[in-house]
Amino acid sequence: MMTFILLWSLVSLAFPHESELKETVSAYWNLMAKGEKASALKFVVESCQNDFINRVEPKIQTWRYVSADSVSETEATVTIEMEALFRGAQIASGFQKITKRETWVRDGNSWKLRVTKPSMESLGPLVSGPQKAALPKGLRVTPTVLKIQFLNKSQTGRLRIENGNDLAAQVVSAKFDKTRFELVKWPDRIEPGEVAEIVVRYKGTENDKNLESQLNLVLKEGDQEAKLFQVPVIYNYLSDGARGLFGLTEEQAQKLKRGDKVTPVLKVPPKSPEAGTPPPAEK
Repeated sequence: MMTFILLWSLVSLAFPHESELKETVSAYWNLMAKGEKASALKFVVESCQNDFINRVEPKIQTWRYVSADSVSETEATVTIEMEALFRGAQIASGFQKITKRETWVRDGNSWKLRVTKPSMESLGPLVSGPQKAALPKGLRVTPTVLKIQFLNKSQTGRLRIENGNDLAAQVVSAKFDKTRFELVKWPDRIEPGEVAEIVVRYKGTENDKNLESQLNLVLKEGDQEAKLFQVPVIYNYLSDGARGLFGLTEEQAQKLKRGDKVTPVLKVPPKSPEAGTPPPAEK
């Protein structure tokens, strides 16, 4: 029993200001969660304030105090959990739940945050956002059919070249009908694990719909044999879904000319007979 009391006394003496630390950390993170970084500056060690000002902060949705571990009588490691959206992360990925550890030091009569400059390696996905998935093994061109929409003012279509191999790939040649198409974007080299884009523009004036052509791509990796990718092209493409969206019959769609104005058709469903007529408003 005496041993337990002695140990408890030593722990208490080693960390005499924990409750004050928790209050200070809470005040600091409440300000950071509100985006009030300027007000939170008062909780930062003076020699670290410049680094704090220049530091990029995430958008914090929620945060929670977890624990504080004593390093010495004047230093503690504080652990918090937060849900935050980090710079560079896609908004669609949503807020990420992470655990963060900080060093707080006793500066005079108060606790202050010591800001350190983390390396890019230690930040990992917190800076860059979620890591992209590895590409499937092999060299791929997608989609399998290139469609250039008739109603797209830019008259462009896009192909992706995915290099899931260990060697860099090169576009050796691209053969197509140069009287109708031109290359707007053209990658010379696709590094391993990377994706490049080819952008093709239709430069003609034809109004017939769903016309067909072909693009032949020759790709080569290192000293390996070149590969031919034959990609069918449908230009002046007008799908049944697009036709229905604008309320066009098949005949109207075929007669539609470049530059004609079309607007989406929004049909209001008729009232059911059971609904009846609403009573007049009282005066």
